[in-house]
Amino acid sequence: MLDSGLLGEVTLHSSSASLWRSVEPVPGTLTLTSARLKFEPSASLVQGGALSIPLADIRRVELGMTAFVVPNRLVVIRRDGRKHEIVVGDRDGWAGRIRAVLQMRA
Repeated sequence: MLDSGLLGEVTLHSSSASLWRSVEPVPGTLTLTSARLKFEPSASLVQGGALSIPLADIRRVELGMTAFVVPNRLVVIRRDGRKHEIVVGDRDGWAGRIRAVLQMRA
């Protein structure tokens, strides 16, 4: 499916997620496209706005846990060292998809 963001951008996977901003999670939708990883907060919540990370800016994706026991967190580490923590339902599946797309682009 073509994404309305960038010319020729194709949506590869999308699901509900929560992006940790400061000390609280912001619910919304995480989408992996052929060009970027993006997070759109729920319509009624605009705390911090959307996040868009070009795939070329992603150094690696690590797995994390919530409360030290729940395996549902992705840690996206950018080339400049910034980290974004995202809670998703299928952490391992998301990590695999992102890593596969990054490897194809290398």
